[in-house]
Amino acid sequence: MIKVDFKTRKEKRDYDDKERDVTYLVINGISDKSSFYSNDKIPYSYSHFYNEKVIELLKKQSFSEIGKIFTKIGFGLDIEWWDNWIDVDVYCNKYYEIKPPCIKLNLQIQEWEHWAKPWSISSVAKQFEVNVKELRDIKIKYWQEDDESILNGFGVEYYPTDMNSVIGEELSKILDIVKDIVVKTNKNLLTSIDSEAVLTFFQFPDEIKTACKQYLIYFTQFISDMGIEVDTELKEELNHTLFKIVPKDKTESLDKIREALNIYLTSPSNKDFQVQLANQTDIAVKQWEANYYHLKSQLSLAQSLLQAKDATIEMLQLSNYQYKQLLESHSAKKESEKEEVIKGIVAVKKYEGKGFTVDFAELFRRLKRKSINESYST
Repeated sequence: MIKVDFKTRKEKRDYDDKERDVTYLVINGISDKSSFYSNDKIPYSYSHFYNEKVIELLKKQSFSEIGKIFTKIGFGLDIEWWDNWIDVDVYCNKYYEIKPPCIKLNLQIQEWEHWAKPWSISSVAKQFEVNVKELRDIKIKYWQEDDESILNGFGVEYYPTDMNSVIGEELSKILDIVKDIVVKTNKNLLTSIDSEAVLTFFQFPDEIKTACKQYLIYFTQFISDMGIEVDTELKEELNHTLFKIVPKDKTESLDKIREALNIYLTSPSNKDFQVQLANQTDIAVKQWEANYYHLKSQLSLAQSLLQAKDATIEMLQLSNYQYKQLLESHSAKKESEKEEVIKGIVAVKKYEGKGFTVDFAELFRRLKRKSINESYST
């Protein structure tokens, strides 16, 4: 149950110096002086709110309860998985062609005039629309304010089935779905820009991001010691850590690079890896060992710092933070088949999550660091 009081404030418009009375609202005694109320086209009353306490209070109400006072309400959200802000409109009575209950999410693109992504803004909306339609959910519809341009807004309309459902609960449901759509859209756009590279994405907890990125940086040297020369790029992009690997030899198999990366990411959590390390003396192996222990110590420290929190750190399971699976190209093979992707080291069965085996003894024998003289001679 909410109680609404209508108040007025003086406000100057940009185009002149005259002060005008503007209506703002007080909800259950909480004043939102930045809010505004419009009922110019009765019964299409509309209010937009800015006070976080007021917004939280409104989200705890049902659509039917809010509908007793407003046709629709609006507010903004700052979400970590979207680069800009999201405008939320909640419809509690019929509003032109929109039937309640409905939640509309408008994904804002800020500073579009400085857009510097390797794809167009329209490509974002088009791929987003494709992914929304792939849901095949009649309660979720893609919408775009202007058919000719997305700059006026695009996003989704979500239609819950019950007017008595709580607004905040329904909002959480659709935000979780839209987050997955945004993540998928980001992946689609990133993987489309370079077919001659291995692209993989991570979502590391902030507490371990630096340590994990340091471990990824060393992969260039690791794969060089295996005889494959690559260039790598590591950067934050679209709320993910993007790791790009480009072979210097364009004829080099990308599958082989994916397998090498998968070994590199999963080996630290393998007990046999730690056993075999003790018997190695080559500098290539010893440097990998040093990076492994540095990562281990950093993750252990992060885990200790988080003991009093709900967050958890999975020790040495870097592949758990990967968004893009690396072995999906093997999913079509028969259960009984094996393919030696890296000869003598990796044998891959039909991929079902972790369907591969690694011979660490042979791997360490293959890891050889070129001497300075050898490097100059090549």
